[in-house]
Amino acid sequence: MTHLRAGQGRCRGAAGWLAGVASNGRDPSPLCTRRSPAGRLLPGWVGALAVAVVCGGRFAAAEPPVAEPGKVLSAEEGSGQTADQPPAAGRSAVGEPPPRPSADRYLPPRTRGVLPSDGERGGPDQPVAPHVILREFELTPEVLEPVADELFAGQDEGSSALLLRLLYRFGRIPRLNVQHAARALDDLHQLVREGAAYRLRAFSIRGRVVMARKIEVADSLASRLEIPHFFRCDAWVGSPEVPAVIYALEVPARWDLTEALDETISFQGLFVQRGPGAAEVAPLMFITRRLAWHANTVLGDLGMDIGLLDGLRQKRPLEAREQECFYQMLASVQLAGSAELLRRAYNDVVYQTRELMKAQRTLQQQEEELTAKLRQKQAAEPQQLARQIDSLDRQQRRLQLRIDHANKQRAHEFFPLLHDPSSHVGTLKMYRGTAHRIVPVRIQDREIVQRFGIRKYYQIDMMVKLEGKLKIIKAHADKGAAGEEEVDRVTWTHPATVCVLELPEGMPTGDNVHEDLRVAGFFLKHWAFETEQLADGQPRRRYAPLLIGRRPIWEREPPADANLVAGVIAGGLFIVALIGVWVGVWYMNRTDRKFEKAVVAKVQAAYGPVSLNDLNLQANDAVDFRHLETSPADDPPADDPSADES
Repeated sequence: MTHLRAGQGRCRGAAGWLAGVASNGRDPSPLCTRRSPAGRLLPGWVGALAVAVVCGGRFAAAEPPVAEPGKVLSAEEGSGQTADQPPAAGRSAVGEPPPRPSADRYLPPRTRGVLPSDGERGGPDQPVAPHVILREFELTPEVLEPVADELFAGQDEGSSALLLRLLYRFGRIPRLNVQHAARALDDLHQLVREGAAYRLRAFSIRGRVVMARKIEVADSLASRLEIPHFFRCDAWVGSPEVPAVIYALEVPARWDLTEALDETISFQGLFVQRGPGAAEVAPLMFITRRLAWHANTVLGDLGMDIGLLDGLRQKRPLEAREQECFYQMLASVQLAGSAELLRRAYNDVVYQTRELMKAQRTLQQQEEELTAKLRQKQAAEPQQLARQIDSLDRQQRRLQLRIDHANKQRAHEFFPLLHDPSSHVGTLKMYRGTAHRIVPVRIQDREIVQRFGIRKYYQIDMMVKLEGKLKIIKAHADKGAAGEEEVDRVTWTHPATVCVLELPEGMPTGDNVHEDLRVAGFFLKHWAFETEQLADGQPRRRYAPLLIGRRPIWEREPPADANLVAGVIAGGLFIVALIGVWVGVWYMNRTDRKFEKAVVAKVQAAYGPVSLNDLNLQANDAVDFRHLETSPADDPPADDPSADES
């Protein structure tokens, strides 16, 4: 809206200028401030009003569309940026002019979600029940009553046509209407006892299918109803289980219809009637659009229809027919805890690392055996043996690279998603990388919002750290943005797109971010997108894995201010600790001196006076030598001249 505000300012300036010219006959200036007669002011106000009307009309025409489908919100809610309205050149979606990141050339366009925009579709506030809709086409319980047994057997041509009419009309009822009217019923014996009262009513049923077969439709009916075939499935439904026959337009493509099955299913369909026979063994008949398959996987446990993954087409944009799969996966991760997916993915990484280490030890043993044979010259062809040893050594190095990546990054391998994406669809993966764009995408389809309870999700475009070097080879000479020819290059990162339901508190959003994070999500497809960088006037087509997750882990570093504060706090605590140690030593020394004085006082008190003046001692003033005896050693010798003198 920057250009609109600038234009508005210019229009205000033009209006003021015209008012001044009309009132004074010349350009307005600080001198033209005196009062003028009303007759002189009237033309000026008329001119200002005319300019304001013209500018207002221009502003109204320039207002952006409101609530366009696929709208990508900016960092502030209601910024007016839509999926079909890119931001102004040289500016980001939030009105700031930060530099574009270098990874932007490999990321999806800024203002598009992963799903195509196919117009806003709003469901009714109170969805009409399916049996009411069918009544408009003369499909009522009274019509089904005369051909009940034939309809169940499906052998009569008329009953087959009636069954196809039911499938055709039910397949065109919006899913929201069926979901709103479907009644969850575990104990289906009520339908066994009172089947006629619940005919053509919607139910939500869970069970397990044991047999399925494909039924081809006659060409005359197939061309008229656009149903080339349908499926009859034998199942056990409810709790306790009762037999049921389910007619469906679609079943999972991976089912082997020639063998017996034992797969967990669920569906939302219409109860048609109870089959012939005793009430205890009579099967219940239902029709539905599709049987949802809940395989024994993480996604299946979360309630997603795994069969929807079979219709995904790799290395193509996310198509409108894949919308159901996309939103069902989002709704499934919503049922998981915020840390549940990360815990499961981490355990899977640890398990795969152990398997890689086992494979590495096996290769090492094989290499040692071949090396021993080569040294002992037991091989008939030493050159061939040397080549085998070299091959084993290369395999060990590759395994070691994968093990090091798993131990360091605690992430899954990324290369399999690029080389064989179809084998990994629906698997739980965890990766680390740097997010360069985080934008909220608001869901405009009211039917999707009411069915799944999801109003928006966040699209994260990131560069994932690879487990090894990736060499990108150009199939033909591409021209860069500046016209230079691009050559083969080696990289350690690869773009990826992750759609999550929520973000950590305080995580920034926008088109130019640089945040390290770890994500755990289910791999949906290897999708294609067109970047904003042009090649020969056309957008470049890039490819990236698309994952669906609940919440990323933000591996953020504390800001510089926080580091400074932490350093000051740590230094202060260290000084306080030193002062505490000094006070403790001083107090202990003071206590020791008091203790010493107390002990000496006790000793003195026990042994009496200690002063010499208090002792009863007698002493002479002169030295007394009377007790000294002369020893023989002190007598002089006989020949000593001094003896005579004495």
